[in-house]
Amino acid sequence: SVRRARAMRRRFDDEAAGCARRCERARGRTRGARWSRGAAVAMLVVVARVVVAQRVEPMKAPTVTWLEPPKGHVAGGTTLAVYGGGFLNSARLKVRFARGEETTEAYATYHSSTMITVVTPARVGAGWTQVTVANDGETWSGTPNVYTKGSGTFLAYVYDDSLAGFYDGVRQGENTNAYHELWSASNTTGPYIGGTIVRVYARNLDLGSNTLSSSATYVGPTDGAGSPNPNFPDPNAVMNSPPVHGTFYPGSKLTCRMTCNIDVNQDSSIASDGSETFVTAQPAIWHSYTSVECETPPMPVPVGDPIPSTACHMHISNDGINYDYANVTFTYADPLPTVTSISTAQSSVWGARGPFDGNTEVIVKGTNFLPSKYLKCKFGGIPESGKNLWESDDVSHVVGTPGGRVRWVSSTEIRCITPEFGPASQQRQYPAGSTLAASIGCCAVLDVTFDANNGISSTVTIVDGGRGYATAPVLTIIGGGGGGATATATIDSSGVVNAVTITNAGHSYNQGSGATATATLDASGGTLSALTLTAAGSGYTVPPDVTFSCSGGGGS
Repeated sequence: SVRRARAMRRRFDDEAAGCARRCERARGRTRGARWSRGAAVAMLVVVARVVVAQRVEPMKAPTVTWLEPPKGHVAGGTTLAVYGGGFLNSARLKVRFARGEETTEAYATYHSSTMITVVTPARVGAGWTQVTVANDGETWSGTPNVYTKGSGTFLAYVYDDSLAGFYDGVRQGENTNAYHELWSASNTTGPYIGGTIVRVYARNLDLGSNTLSSSATYVGPTDGAGSPNPNFPDPNAVMNSPPVHGTFYPGSKLTCRMTCNIDVNQDSSIASDGSETFVTAQPAIWHSYTSVECETPPMPVPVGDPIPSTACHMHISNDGINYDYANVTFTYADPLPTVTSISTAQSSVWGARGPFDGNTEVIVKGTNFLPSKYLKCKFGGIPESGKNLWESDDVSHVVGTPGGRVRWVSSTEIRCITPEFGPASQQRQYPAGSTLAASIGCCAVLDVTFDANNGISSTVTIVDGGRGYATAPVLTIIGGGGGGATATATIDSSGVVNAVTITNAGHSYNQGSGATATATLDASGGTLSALTLTAAGSGYTVPPDVTFSCSGGGGS
């Protein structure tokens, strides 16, 4: 095309030169302006013809050789990896899913010349569909719906509409005996706060009193179709591998659902109005066709001491809507853990030891340890007045916040990584932006009141002086509707706040008065069901604190 363009350019240049000579001869007879316009027109035509000759060549079609995963649900949403060669990082890189008249094109994400990914579109029904790729959205690796040699390269992706745990449940074409899967779980007990990771596995078939004959065609957890070879489009062909097992299908709609009947008030019955039935669904993580991962949601804690346990049922859905009766049982419980021994790998006369800088793994033995992302270990701490050590709100040496450094091994063993302690405690022991970041102290609690002028009273009650302050903490007074109040603190030799001085009472605090309300209890008499405002009051600048007083006397 370049040679043709050059030849055309030479021909047009010659024509333009001849036109210019004719114009020069006719200059004496005709106004030059007329021929100048003619020459300009001629040149415009030349330029236009040259541009048309330089058309863009189509991109070369890539080749496709493998799909991962090879099978998914008709709801779509599966991130599909397509392997092959000749993929280009193009804005028009597309994957086409074709089966009969149902053809869908989806934009792909480029990873390398041999790998791209695409999110599978939803399909009307189950079956396998031809997969081809184009770098420019036009020149495809194979002809749609053509499966003969020489028609390019293509792959077959299998769409299924089965329920998780019940292959062919909708069609009943292959699983004629309606066998369901039997599942097991990695963790079967966890706290009511949730956060327990549960891996669900499809282990076998629920055959009942039957046996699976050698002629059965069921392709559940024990057999299945593989990723098709380009030369063998039939996904059930024996030469296509690896095999697909189970009925957990990857996709954005793969869901875990927890259903619990919790006797919250411990009256030995479950409320018929559904108030004690709790159903929570959340996304699942796909690991394989026989394994998915779920995180247990939080559930209401029933009354009682000790707290009673509750057996619940976890179901899986491929489309987030439809569930089979196949499930695993998960028990919510909150037993009080006990610690019987601790040890470290260091050899010493002490059973467990490590540096102040922390980062030592401690093996903790005991009972009633439950797996959860909320599992925590606490090292030391200073108890508050009137409280035991384990009741203290001192969080300066707690490890195991969500995603932290505590590992559950079993109900009788956990592993904890020691935090920095004592002289080595640093700013990272405290939340980002904390006003305590400049010191290693923690947890002072003050109670302030207001004076007659709606400022901060000079009388400040130290509820808890905290502990571990190297220097007096900076006090900031916020809330109450006012502003401008300032105060300073002093500490004793033990790093405890022992005095507070109001240096500026501020103004406009504690505005408003006269609001009242009545409360209504529910039928069981244990919790509030309604709050009715009986007087709105006046003068409030911020929402007031609400105090509940028992009408029959007692506390508030």
